Amino acid sequence: MPSFLFFRLGADELGIAQSSVREIVRYSGVTAVPGSPPWLRGVFNLRGRVVPAIDFAARLGLPSSPVGPRTCLVVLEVELGAGAPVALALAVDAVTRIDDVESSAIQPPPPLGLKVSLDHMTGVVRRESALIVLVDVVRAFATGELLAVSGAPDTPAVRPDTPVPGLFLFEDA
Repeated sequence: MPSFLFFRLGADELGIAQSSVREIVRYSGVTAVPGSPPWLRGVFNLRGRVVPAIDFAARLGLPSSPVGPRTCLVVLEVELGAGAPVALALAVDAVTRIDDVESSAIQPPPPLGLKVSLDHMTGVVRRESALIVLVDVVRAFATGELLAVSGAPDTPAVRPDTPVPGLFLFEDA
């Protein structure tokens, strides 16, 4: 049964495969990068590694939210076929939960009848009275875009001597 990390972007709840999530950290210390695309908030230091922080709402064409007390960075490692996995972080308004979803409960992306690309959607899940869009992070970006902001393949996402931390969630005080 697939497991997903669910999070908020504005009023919408979305989900990504939990298998690519490495950790969740508080949003802080993000440094803007001059000349970067509008969806790249900047970079931050994660235990000695420079990781790009992506405004996931902006990348998906949704309105960006200001940084708030529950804003966090979902750190991922994704395979782009360029060698080592690439580390990147998605800025989200709040992480809501990690949950298993029955494969039979995942419906395919609906045909909208518009000239809108739904390549980044892997499906839709009904939870209570809401529909939650499941997103494939790699397909939400052109591979060249991710390679450009991550520094890959020149900069490996994880050095061989660096342990990959376990997933953890934080609670606001």
